[in-house]
Amino acid sequence: MVELVVRRAGLCSGCILAIAAEEVGRPVRCMLNCDEDMMTSGQRNPFQAHWKVGVSKEGMLKVLDADVYNNAGYSQDLSGAVMDRALRHMGSCYWIPHVHLRGRVCKTNTHSNTSFRGFGAPQGHYIAECILTPIAAHLKMSVDQLRLKNLYKEGQLTPFLQPLEDWHVPQIITQLKTESGYDAHVQQVEEFNRTHKWKKRGISLIPTKFGLSFDTTMHLNQAGALMHIYNDGSVLLARGGTEMGQGLYTKMCQIAAQELNCPLDAIFTSETSSNTVTNTSPKKTCIS
Repeated sequence: MVELVVRRAGLCSGCILAIAAEEVGRPVRCMLNCDEDMMTSGQRNPFQAHWKVGVSKEGMLKVLDADVYNNAGYSQDLSGAVMDRALRHMGSCYWIPHVHLRGRVCKTNTHSNTSFRGFGAPQGHYIAECILTPIAAHLKMSVDQLRLKNLYKEGQLTPFLQPLEDWHVPQIITQLKTESGYDAHVQQVEEFNRTHKWKKRGISLIPTKFGLSFDTTMHLNQAGALMHIYNDGSVLLARGGTEMGQGLYTKMCQIAAQELNCPLDAIFTSETSSNTVTNTSPKKTCIS
């Protein structure tokens, strides 16, 4: 039996150094400046989209047809999965009744690009906002008003036929605008831009939604935990997730404290071990 124990994860550059040290038979140190690091390591996948959109005179989105291109670099890496998630997020928070999207992963002569935080969703959201902005300008309507007009309503289907339940985005936007005084800030920005030729300001309130599961590898949508409750009231919690800077250990202790109705300082956590929690799903910081 093989037991894997991980207290916390760091960068993967140690693997490269270990191979080099084994090859030359002596300690190896690697120091890259920022330019060298960005030229040799994978970056977030650049995207390009060519789209056609149908919209009513009132500003209601009706149809979207788009070709989306993903620069994978010299190898595929996770670019296919990034494209898959980007296409599923291209509508962002806006309901478009008819959607036809085509995604293409492109092999180019750059370093191999890969997934970063958001895993393709930021690219999809960005394309959605690039579509709305010129529509608002053409209709002589504020882009904020156009966004509100086209927000999903409870129970409507996404392009991949998922009904939206517990849809709170409209309520969140209303609350944020009220508590932040957003409309007053917009007027201040517009007044500043009218009176300053060379210096400009900007302000925006952009809704997003993000799918928190694996959509093409369903067997990875699993989780597990092991909890010991002792007579003195303390709790030892083991979970399958690995801490890599996203605060997973703290969040799991907070959840346990809330569910058990006990103080947070009564919850203790152990290192991640396959001996206590097995068959865990990958630890993406987007979902853990």
